[in-house]
Amino acid sequence: MPVDSTHPDYDASLPAWLRARDVFAGEDAVKTAAEKYLPRLDCQDDKEYLAYKNRASFFNASARTADGFVGLIFRRDPTFKLPDAGAGVGAALTEFVEDADMLGTSLTAFTKKTRHGNRQCRSCRHAGRLERESGATRLCRCLFR
Repeated sequence: MPVDSTHPDYDASLPAWLRARDVFAGEDAVKTAAEKYLPRLDCQDDKEYLAYKNRASFFNASARTADGFVGLIFRRDPTFKLPDAGAGVGAALTEFVEDADMLGTSLTAFTKKTRHGNRQCRSCRHAGRLERESGATRLCRCLFR
């Protein structure tokens, strides 16, 4: 299998992700996509279509709604129920909650930063984090859905 091959689930989801990213990016991205979202009428020539596209307006309710939901999600700080810190996985999870990015950022602050600042996470409902640390073993952390 070549290195640039993709999983069938990825291929099935890609059009929806691209559409969501365009919607979250706003009117300019939607208008740049032109006929993908604003079909040309049968009788329009290029000049008429350009005028038609320039007159069109796009109300970005999706991004505004997502921004509101992020505010609702973080109106209170989350709580974590972890295994006993004396156990192997409990100690690792406790360390992760206190330092989620190996820069001293708590999991709560890291999650807020990711969800507030990254529209891709909000538009596609997926986020991932890859960490590489030489000479040490550390939990691989990923946030999905």
